[in-house]
Amino acid sequence: MQSQRLLGVSLVLALALVGCGGDDDNSLKVSGNATVVVTATGASSSFNFPTSTLLYDDRVSPDNGVIAGHCTLQRGPVGVPDVIDVGITRTGTSTDLGIRSISVRVDDPGLPLAGSVTAAIGADSYTSEAGSDCNIQLLSYDVDARIATIAVSDCTIATSASATATATASLEFTNCDVR
Repeated sequence: MQSQRLLGVSLVLALALVGCGGDDDNSLKVSGNATVVVTATGASSSFNFPTSTLLYDDRVSPDNGVIAGHCTLQRGPVGVPDVIDVGITRTGTSTDLGIRSISVRVDDPGLPLAGSVTAAIGADSYTSEAGSDCNIQLLSYDVDARIATIAVSDCTIATSASATATATASLEFTNCDVR
């Protein structure tokens, strides 16, 4: 009986440590959603984070089957970020039709169209064209608090073979890297 309790407690502790992302207050977290709709088929796929969710760092090759991400606030010459780069990735080698990743880059926080969106759906990679109809907004950010809130709307992204999709997102990241 004692060994069963110990095994049960060990299992609960192991599961608590395995959760999504890190295990402390400084780990990257995301809330919100991102959706991509493929134009030709109307197929829609999303990342949904209704509450603040811990993410693994996608720059260190996490295990297959986890959700990973990044958020980088790059300081400009006067302390204001010049570049804000965020992304979410579903790791693994699956080429299912669902969304595998989405990344948003804001090149100038003061301009709503200065940036790019990339996404992977199944085996296809999509990206926004420079100057395309892609409304990318940095709704808020705070370098000292390490947070960024990004919205993407009416964003047409395309493959190299000219297949198109529409991307939308409303994502809030906390505990971003500051460089």
